Amino acid sequence: MNTGYKMLALDLDGTLFGPSGKISENNLKAVHRAHDSGLNIVICTSRSLAEAGQAVPVLSLTDEMIAVGGAMCVEPDTRRTLYRFVMNHDLVVEATELLVESGHRALLLKDAGKT
Repeated sequence: MNTGYKMLALDLDGTLFGPSGKISENNLKAVHRAHDSGLNIVICTSRSLAEAGQAVPVLSLTDEMIAVGGAMCVEPDTRRTLYRFVMNHDLVVEATELLVESGHRALLLKDAGKT
């Protein structure tokens, strides 16, 4: 079946993962059917690679994964970083201070450069 589409991009939480935090059998079958039809399957998530990694073995994906809200593109099977967006350190410090001073919480993710 040729739909004209080349890629299926999937979020994890609330899309691929159900309320249990796991991939349902129906979702798993649907993703495999899409992959078997020739679509590239790409996970797109705000999770880090480590947090999203549980989906990779289940889906047997070899296509790219977009993680950390788009800040990283990785090969899930090798965990090799294909692209990463690193913010300027001074800007991160300034933005974090502004958020905290305004009564907000800040969640920072640091890539140790090991990928």
